[in-house]
Amino acid sequence: MSVDLSTTARTPPFSASADRLQSIAPWLALGGLLVLAVLQRLLVPANIDVAWLLTAGEKVLGGHALYGEVLETNPPMAVGTYLPAILLSRLLGPAPETVTDALVFLAALTSVAMVAAILRRSTLRAQGGPWPALLFTLAVLLILPGQNFAQREHIALIVLLPALAVTARRAVGERPALWSIIVAGLGAGWTLSFKPHFALGVAAAPLVAVFCRRSVRPLVAPECLLAAALVVLYALATLIWLPDYFTVVLPMVRDVYLQLKRPLIELLVGTPMLVMLAMLASAARLELGGGRDPLFLIPALASGGFAVAFLVQRKGWAYQAYPMVALALLALVAAILTRSTADRVRALTGPVPLALGFFATWLAFNVTFRVPELQTMVAELGPHPRVLALSGEPGVGHPLVRALKGTWVSRQQALLVHDYVGYLRPRATSPERAALLDGYAARERANMIEDFRRTPPDVVLIDNATDKWGEWVAGDPEVKALLAPYRLVATIADVDILKRAD
Repeated sequence: MSVDLSTTARTPPFSASADRLQSIAPWLALGGLLVLAVLQRLLVPANIDVAWLLTAGEKVLGGHALYGEVLETNPPMAVGTYLPAILLSRLLGPAPETVTDALVFLAALTSVAMVAAILRRSTLRAQGGPWPALLFTLAVLLILPGQNFAQREHIALIVLLPALAVTARRAVGERPALWSIIVAGLGAGWTLSFKPHFALGVAAAPLVAVFCRRSVRPLVAPECLLAAALVVLYALATLIWLPDYFTVVLPMVRDVYLQLKRPLIELLVGTPMLVMLAMLASAARLELGGGRDPLFLIPALASGGFAVAFLVQRKGWAYQAYPMVALALLALVAAILTRSTADRVRALTGPVPLALGFFATWLAFNVTFRVPELQTMVAELGPHPRVLALSGEPGVGHPLVRALKGTWVSRQQALLVHDYVGYLRPRATSPERAALLDGYAARERANMIEDFRRTPPDVVLIDNATDKWGEWVAGDPEVKALLAPYRLVATIADVDILKRAD
């Protein structure tokens, strides 16, 4: 008897199991990432602005005129984006907040899947396959925003990513599929409809393609023309059906909102800007001698464009910094994953700043105005309260009123003009300028009183934490008379809680 000891056609007994584990590992990682993202949504407080925009959307669907009975400083897409979630909530039953989160999750997964499909047949390749880049992109879209989840900047980046992928293919002379061109145009147009500042970030991709191709043809690619056409149609529709945005809101935004600016140095040394610069510097170091790689250049330049938009707005709010930091992180990931095996030693310097930048930004994005005890106290005063907040801080009333399934009495998020004018008026350069500011403050006060009389609130919150609203009430006989039927029931974190006497 002879025994064949050859191992030529044999494999170790554990090989099949290892291969199966390797094949399912990316899916396990994806599942873990989604579980972590869902847990974050359950644990992190709702976003103040998203809560208000859902409330504004409900008012609009209830027949209140946008920019009349509902006042919002942003273009109509700021409210319109959340209307599908409200409608689906009414159809299916879950709260609008839950539906909003589900739609954003679905949009992020769809966007990343589209990016993968667009780049699948491209010569643009990442080392180690597509999974590392796709998983990190999902982490940037679903975890990094933290408390700013579902903000307009967050949604804008989600819908913009396919357009960046399409332009990356054009940058290397490839022709994308028709469906991807349409998706890219729609996504870029949607992004531009949120704020005109976003054009600085959106324009980055075709400019990179112009640089790579040494031709201006990418500027007139079909997706660019489609996006431009959508923006023109959107502006015309707003002018025709919502003219008050141009005649009522924009003058106030120009004269009051845009005049309040955070010091530029404060923005430049803030965490988001420093992280963005560190990520791009790390990516550029890895890319030295790497040629014209659009997978790195497009997110890097787009990050710079959104950084300029962040500085132009001069508010310094965390959610406005999200696109620039997210794209800088993606640029660094692209620089790491497109390095060849010989470059891996140098590429090892990338993951450390990547992880530190991600974590530092996530912490910064989770800082918010929150007084949970306030919500607990108001909940004890009765179910479904009608609430009014005398405050310029939106976080006093939102998302409190939604969490209690109450009714927001005011037509606007907060008495922002009062706060802005209080800062700007002492710096007015002429009597005419002072009178203009006083006029805006008087109009806001009149609107508040009208809303109060039309829908008397059950609970009034007077904010003495961020400003001296109690003194303002005491010095205004008409407002003081409106509050005469109310009694003080508690003061929490310098916010007085008044309840209407039964």
